[in-house]
Amino acid sequence: MDGKIALEEHWAVDETLQIAGQPVRTGARWEELCRLLVEFHDQRLADMDANGIELAILGLNSPALQAILDPAEAADVARRANNTLATEVALNPGRFAGFAGLPM
Repeated sequence: MDGKIALEEHWAVDETLQIAGQPVRTGARWEELCRLLVEFHDQRLADMDANGIELAILGLNSPALQAILDPAEAADVARRANNTLATEVALNPGRFAGFAGLPM
């Protein structure tokens, strides 16, 4: 590894991929993008290794929480997303860090 740090690498949970406003929402390209955004281990780590990235600082996909108009729903999705991120970072703290998602 080259010790590179990737800043604000996108990731997602299923709920944030279903929010209106996503750029492309159909077809094989969208399905592949969704698969990669929710995957933390095999492909993401292999891609990091292939590109000399030691640490990825993850940021929730966009639009995500900011596109949820109901405050209670936004807080609920944020809580679930942040718990997912915390779990993944705890499983591999040498490779992942992350930004919390905040409901606006």
